[in-house]
Amino acid sequence: MERSEKIKKLVKKKGMNLKEFSKKIDIPYTTFHSMLSRGIGNASVDNVIKICQGLGITVEELNNRINDLEKIELTSREKNLIKMYRKLPKERQLAYIGRLELELEQTATKGDINEQVM
Repeated sequence: MERSEKIKKLVKKKGMNLKEFSKKIDIPYTTFHSMLSRGIGNASVDNVIKICQGLGITVEELNNRINDLEKIELTSREKNLIKMYRKLPKERQLAYIGRLELELEQTATKGDINEQVM
């Protein structure tokens, strides 16, 4: 699969369309669309970095990331949680991550947690 297709899939998994994502990463949509059409290999390093940062991956992961994501099967409930999480401002996301980590720690100390979760 081409990198451009991988990027499109990753953007979709983030719950956004290409126009929304290009706005998020501060690349004009026409530029972003051109990059995907021509191939990411022709894009500037700065723009590739912006794309990867927006996707939450490293440039190195760009080649392997989509295969890992395709192996993960999410329930509709999990997908809904992810969509809601992504709508939160960054500071609220971090707060919820902290709460979840605390809950997992407390549950683990009680011996109620399955080791696969950890």
